[in-house]
Amino acid sequence: EETKPKLRSRTLQIIDELLRFPDNSICIVTHKGCLRELERGPLERPGATEFRNCEVRAYDIVMLASGQIKASLIYAGDDPAGAAAEP
Repeated sequence: EETKPKLRSRTLQIIDELLRFPDNSICIVTHKGCLRELERGPLERPGATEFRNCEVRAYDIVMLASGQIKASLIYAGDDPAGAAAEP
């Protein structure tokens, strides 16, 4: 069984791979544990709630010149009006 620290480490590798894609939009479909560690780790959202079954969240992710990642939540599955969006 994979531990949370190992899974968190793997999510860092996912971010590295995603940032190499030339596409503007990428969809990730995976289990909630991976999404949880992706949000709470590399996307720096430690208070992110657990994903519900079939929930969709959309982020705008930018690699800064410093090498850091800036992630802004732009859509949460049950919030079509965008109230969950960050400024």
